[in-house]
Amino acid sequence: MTATHPLSAQASGPDDPAPVSVGTGSLELEEILLELEMGRMSRSTVPAYSDGSEALLPLGHFLELAEVEFRVDSVGVLRATLHPGGHAVVVDPRVPDARRAGHPVELAPGDVIVRDDGVFMTASALGRLLDLDIRTDWMELSVVVMNPRDLPLGRRLDREARWRNLRAEREGTFGIPRVKLDTGPVGGAVLDWSLFADAAEPTASATYSAGLGARVLGGKLRLSARSQGPASDGHHRVDATYHAVLDHRDWIRQVRVGDGFGTGPRIRDMRGLALSNAPYVRPSFFGVEGLAGRVGPGWEVELRRSGRTLDLTRADEEGAFALDIPVRYGENAVQVVAFGPHGQVVTSDRLLVLSRNRLPPGRLEWGLSAGECRSDRCVWTGNADLWYGVSRALTIRGGTEAFGRDSLPSLVQPYLGVTAMPLSGLELSAEAVYAGFLRGGLSWAPSSRIRVRGAFTDFSSRARDPVLHNGRRRSTTEADLFFRPLRNEPRLFVRGSLLRQSLETGVLTVLQMAGTVPVGQLQMETGLRRTVDTPRSGGSRSRENPFAAVSGMIPVPAHSHLWVRGEVELDGLERASRLRGQAAYQVTPGVRFQAGASWDRTTGSTLDVAVSAFLDPMQSITQVVTSANAPTRLTQLSRGTVSWNEASRRVSFHPGPGVDRGASGNRTSGGSKASGWWWVARSWPRDPTATTAHGISSPSSPCASGPTPPPSPTRRWSRFEAR
Repeated sequence: MTATHPLSAQASGPDDPAPVSVGTGSLELEEILLELEMGRMSRSTVPAYSDGSEALLPLGHFLELAEVEFRVDSVGVLRATLHPGGHAVVVDPRVPDARRAGHPVELAPGDVIVRDDGVFMTASALGRLLDLDIRTDWMELSVVVMNPRDLPLGRRLDREARWRNLRAEREGTFGIPRVKLDTGPVGGAVLDWSLFADAAEPTASATYSAGLGARVLGGKLRLSARSQGPASDGHHRVDATYHAVLDHRDWIRQVRVGDGFGTGPRIRDMRGLALSNAPYVRPSFFGVEGLAGRVGPGWEVELRRSGRTLDLTRADEEGAFALDIPVRYGENAVQVVAFGPHGQVVTSDRLLVLSRNRLPPGRLEWGLSAGECRSDRCVWTGNADLWYGVSRALTIRGGTEAFGRDSLPSLVQPYLGVTAMPLSGLELSAEAVYAGFLRGGLSWAPSSRIRVRGAFTDFSSRARDPVLHNGRRRSTTEADLFFRPLRNEPRLFVRGSLLRQSLETGVLTVLQMAGTVPVGQLQMETGLRRTVDTPRSGGSRSRENPFAAVSGMIPVPAHSHLWVRGEVELDGLERASRLRGQAAYQVTPGVRFQAGASWDRTTGSTLDVAVSAFLDPMQSITQVVTSANAPTRLTQLSRGTVSWNEASRRVSFHPGPGVDRGASGNRTSGGSKASGWWWVARSWPRDPTATTAHGISSPSSPCASGPTPPPSPTRRWSRFEAR
């Protein structure tokens, strides 16, 4: 049979491309039947042609089997769309090449023919066009696509297999092994210590701290001592605490005697008794929130967190769908991924922020504490606290704070707080404290790319020398904004904050705006801080400080990294007021070298060099600091941990603190054998500068006066203090 191009004899208009014969000319084509296989995923018997060396496949059948969306117009031009990405594929028999995403793919004569039953293309040309490995087996009369996973068919089957595994995990039952607990009266123990001294006066400047933790009678006994100032001055602080966690009881779960913190929404250092039915380690899971939306009819919708599938469903005939989000305390950043019938992928981000001020519905927690104050603000203190989850969207908290003072009247301050989430991503909070303050807060986070927070606090002046806030304040207004314009570039973002404090002496307003842009492996930050001071006596003073910083990790040979940072802050636009440069080099996995130089217009220049070493028995930090206005100082800090493992009956040594970095050592239901390892540090100490990149003080902490610092050692984003 001779194939001729059906369009070769048509007259072309002035705007039409000249017809080109891409058929087989005078070659004889043989009609055959081939087995078209998409790997091991799918197969179909299709009519095809053979020119003796190559197979010409029906393009429509191939795309249908691959689940690629396409259409063919009246003149034989095939247009397809490859998802994800929406790349256009055009096969026009009148021109000598095809196109994919706007790029030409050259076709040889005979690669494409048009027949009454459709458009046919050689397997080699089809492989070049769709970037596929297509192999023909003439012995078996089959054509096999070796890499079909990138096609919509492969993506759908992979998704269905992943969903089947997810359903099997949900329906399966797994036994939880229970380990018999040790009931001995005394368990393992941990002792941590630290020493600090100045080389110029090692005896006069030396300070120390020591802490001992052990399991005693099913609870945790902690003893600690530290010098307050140089040890030679004779000022020391000694703390002793016994803490028992009773997980097998519902009405009371924690008992603490000795030094620690009181109950209630505000932390107070006290020595006395504290009781509560709150869990020692609160489960991170809060509940399930519903998420509804609309896509195309029959689309499949998947809910993901950190790449892991949480829930999945299929949209109904009107395109509506509903998903369940397992919500945890903190930030819940999820992705909603919708899959169309032809490989379309539509992704949207959702962010649900759940504060620690909320409880699951029906959960009631109480706390009682009383004892001696460990600060000079009061002599004794007490608290009675009730906390109840009304529903998934509403939590209330109430109680009474009491403070006894030696020369001033005692304070009894009832309080009531409400936290609500009326809409997904929107959280409202309010708290009122008698003779204390009235506070309202708002947090709106529709996605992980934008967050807005604000709060207003009105402080009462009824109490003399109040304990819960600074008596010089009258009101505080806070606002914070974070915006990431590009989804795929997390290092590009804008942030800003506003703090307005009304004080006895006047009004202080601080406004900050900054933007961060990636520059290769470095990150550049620039912004402006504006401070306006308005005394009540009249007049106003304003100051603008532009700033810029460059920081980042630079890879260097020998599998090490060099971390660098440079900062500059200007006094207006005329002159620099502060310069700072820092560098850190990881010499070995356990040794780090750090150096920094700074210049301040008022204090002069400073140079500091430090070597930090994590050794088997301890951590050592040696630092040299020299400045223009002070003598050079050489200081040494050493600290470590000695632990007794009850199970192995061995003593081991570790760098860094240990007593305060573990869990309680009491016996818990279903837990493993309690031993000294409960207090051993489970990881290296975190970077002290790695804090929240944006945010304001918690609504439950009105004493905090400004935004939390970003993950940067610069001080310009630190909390603002009242004058």
